[in-house]
Amino acid sequence: MAEDNKLLLRIAALCFVVCATLSATTATYTLTIQPIRVCQNDGSACANSGLQLYESYGDKIWAQASIDLLFLPFTTLNSTALWDFQSATDLPGPAVGSILRLYFVPDIDNNAGFYGLAWLGANGMGISDTIFSANRYDTIAHEIGHNLGLQHYDQVNGTAGCDSGESAFLLSSGNCRSVPNGLGNVYPDGSDLDRLSASEISTAIATGLENGWLTVPEPSTVLLSAAGFLAIALRVRRRRC
Repeated sequence: MAEDNKLLLRIAALCFVVCATLSATTATYTLTIQPIRVCQNDGSACANSGLQLYESYGDKIWAQASIDLLFLPFTTLNSTALWDFQSATDLPGPAVGSILRLYFVPDIDNNAGFYGLAWLGANGMGISDTIFSANRYDTIAHEIGHNLGLQHYDQVNGTAGCDSGESAFLLSSGNCRSVPNGLGNVYPDGSDLDRLSASEISTAIATGLENGWLTVPEPSTVLLSAAGFLAIALRVRRRRC
């Protein structure tokens, strides 16, 4: 019986370690996003031909707020009017529902330096294909922040101009923000770029929950792991009794 108890304690300890690890690596919230390739009316010349999302950047950036980005499979929208994106008034929405809408268009306002725009605290983003040639790895994550109620950091917290401290934040405006040249320079690594302040994290979570965009993942993996280890322990103990 003493050996049985020791084995049970060892298995219980292993269960604790595994479950704690799974819990630590599981995001608290999930944000579901529908990427949409905008095409001309006849279905030609669709934007984002490479089906890129820079998801690894978005996940690492928004992990600061314990938010995991869940991108659904791409869909297409045949609309020459939207494809020929000329101004902020062309952005559809705000959309209704629990899934954020992410529209990809060839360009915005015929301006290669106009990378994206989004509703503030509402559902809908427009992203220009120029982010791919310009390696703007954090633009999608930046526009997600606007949907989650965040304004430009440098305009809210800074003074005239843009200093180096402001340029490290995700929500600083495009002409101020220092865009990471690789995943290794995204906070908390390397140059610590694309940071989120504590108040931004609080606002983003509150806005996401209020609008029903953030969901709490079921802890099924953790619970199943715990149940499995405990079942093994009980089975071993019963066989020896």
